[in-house]
Amino acid sequence: MKRFLTFISEKKRFLLVLALLGLFMIIGHFFGIRRLINADLIKQILLFNWYISLPLFILLCCFANLTNSPTTIIMTLLVYVTGRTAAIPLIFLGSVTACVFTFFTVSLVTKNSVPEIKNVKMKKWLDKLEAQPVLAVFILRSLFQFAPILNYALAMSKVKFKDYFIGTILGMIIPSILLSFFYESLVTVSNFFLE
Repeated sequence: MKRFLTFISEKKRFLLVLALLGLFMIIGHFFGIRRLINADLIKQILLFNWYISLPLFILLCCFANLTNSPTTIIMTLLVYVTGRTAAIPLIFLGSVTACVFTFFTVSLVTKNSVPEIKNVKMKKWLDKLEAQPVLAVFILRSLFQFAPILNYALAMSKVKFKDYFIGTILGMIIPSILLSFFYESLVTVSNFFLE
């Protein structure tokens, strides 16, 4: 696959990336993935069996992240079923796994395929990213958590996987804790309105 991609110009690889991302989103929309990922389905999966539901939860996070589907429902139900304290490591594990999966999937096709940037400010930012990749990924992760577009952008950059992985792990600790509180508040609010 890599040998095939070396014969394609950078601009064509970039267009291929855009087409691939569009295809993922179309697949998610066409097959009704957004409609399938609902509260009842996820609650049933999580309550069924933890040895089965944990890998399914992680797989669901990966697929939702890759297809840019909402993960709020998944995470909120996780907090609802397990409670906030137990949900923190699960949110962390699901988020990091989803980020790594998306990074590998996108970088398989797109590594270093962004055409030469002409914008001076953007070029300075990319130089800083390459100079201190772990710190840059840490800061981006802390701000944008596991946003799919961030995974796509970092996968297309020159960031090495090791730096990406370390920055992602360090950057997802605080957001996992904050997100568990946020999702718990969603559960509390929804319980208030359902009573």
